[in-house]
Formats: sequence, C-alpha cells, structure tokens
Amino acid sequence: MALTPKSGNCGIVLSKNGTAAGTYTDISGTTQSNTALTTAYTAQGDAAVGGRYFSIVYGGAGSALSLFVDVALSVATDVKLKVQVRYDSSGTWTDIQSVRGDTGTTLAEHTFVAGSFALQTASITSTGECRVVAKATAGGPLALADSVVFKARSLCAFQRAAPRQLHRCQPAQQRPCRQANPSQLLLRRQLIICERA
Repeated sequence: MALTPKSGNCGIVLSKNGTAAGTYTDISGTTQSNTALTTAYTAQGDAAVGGRYFSIVYGGAGSALSLFVDVALSVATDVKLKVQVRYDSSGTWTDIQSVRGDTGTTLAEHTFVAGSFALQTASITSTGECRVVAKATAGGPLALADSVVFKARSLCAFQRAAPRQLHRCQPAQQRPCRQANPSQLLLRRQLIICERA
C-alpha cells in the first residue's frame, strides 16, 4: 500500500547498508534503491519524484523535526549521523546540532551502536532544506547486515492547509463569534515541510 504524506510524516529519508542491496518505499509510494553505507559521510541520493527529493525535508515556520533511527551492525563497530541544512537548492550543506532522545546530548555528530533511537531538532525554522548523512566505523569490508534507516516526522503538516477563514457575528447574535480551533489555525500558518512550496 502506498504511503500518504500527511500529518507531518516524511517517511524514510535515509536507507543505507554495506552493500547497497535492496529497496525501500518513500513517502510518495515510490520504490527507491538503498544506497551504500561507507566510511565517509553520504546522504541518501534518492531519485527525484515529480521534481522532489523525498530524502530532503523542506523547512518552514516552526518546523521542529523528529528523526527515528534504526541501526544494525555486523562488521561495523558504530554508525555516525549528522543533520544538515542549507538555504536553498544552490546552497552549501552545513551541520546543525540535534538532541539525542535517550541521553539528552546535544551535538552536531552522534554515534550509535545497534538499536533504535530518536534525534530531535529544537527547530529548523531558519532553513529551506534539511537532510541527514551517515557513515560507519568499519572493522573490515562492510556487509549487508551493516545498515541504518532514518524516518522523519515534523511538527508541520505535509499538505498545504486551507486559507484561514474569517468568522463574523451576525448582528442579531448576542454571543461571541465561534473561532476556529487554535491548533487548526496553527497548522494553517505553517509552511509545507516535506515538499517544495
């Protein structure tokens, strides 16, 4: 079943293993190839779908990001991860700090052994694009069982919300206007996080 990009779900934004074998399904429902986990930092390098790269999170106002990490090790002794941002598609990727959920440690580079973990950003308000990169510390040639998978969720909704509606009282009404739910208004003020505006 194809995934539906909504409710801040950006799906898999990075899927790597030591031999680049296998595939995964991105948030658009498109089958993408896993890419190689190496001893140098690399991004996902997925194929564009409709002019968008779903491994890149497109940021907007109040776009706090949660990243869910699954790491498996065979030959590798650990996997190192970074969150990077840039101004736009012509800009240079630069590292930003993120918070490791299980320890509370705030760093630009996190080191993980096998297991499942979470990273969070306080905000990516000031950026246009965000991605994750990974590398392994190898004790020999990396294997299929050396892998890392990132899934992302954002505070912002993926889909563009409807324009804000004005609520006016009728002259005969003697009670306050009914206002929209504050959480709905908040979503209406958000920019698209997982697709280009």
